[in-house]
Amino acid sequence: MISKLTNYLHKLENKYNLGKNDLVAGLAVGLVAGLAGGLVWGLVWGLGSLISVSLIASIKYFPRQAIIFWITLVLVFIIFEFIFLKLDKAKPKKNDNVLWFTAKRKGIALLESLFVVLEINGLFQLSIRGYPYIRKYFPEILKWTGYIGIGIIALAILIGLVLLYLYVNSLKYRR
Repeated sequence: MISKLTNYLHKLENKYNLGKNDLVAGLAVGLVAGLAGGLVWGLVWGLGSLISVSLIASIKYFPRQAIIFWITLVLVFIIFEFIFLKLDKAKPKKNDNVLWFTAKRKGIALLESLFVVLEINGLFQLSIRGYPYIRKYFPEILKWTGYIGIGIIALAILIGLVLLYLYVNSLKYRR
């Protein structure tokens, strides 16, 4: 496998009159571009999934009466406008397109309001359907929450000791 790759790289060097540094730079640029493209595509896919799941879950789990559906839409709109008008303090820069900036900020506020309504719906469903299960499994939940907390504290202590060690060793260079 490695010999095939080496032969292919030698053929590229001879065909395009490239050096090893050019090939390494090309591989590095390709890797970075691939990772960046994958990150962007993953974010787009994730946000699209979030929007579609939020809408489907809001419609599916709320009661089917039309008045509840319209109240939910009004609630989303009210939270959406409140987040955009009162909580969003971002200002466009001088060279930014104001229309595009407003569209981005409105989109973020809409996603946040859908998330808030979805969480309210989840708490409502949990209070109705989840109480017996929570009561049954609460000791186990507390136990695992304790394990996770102890792990986070141990990790923080370990990171703190490493940073303290590096700080003490960096005092050598402050003379």
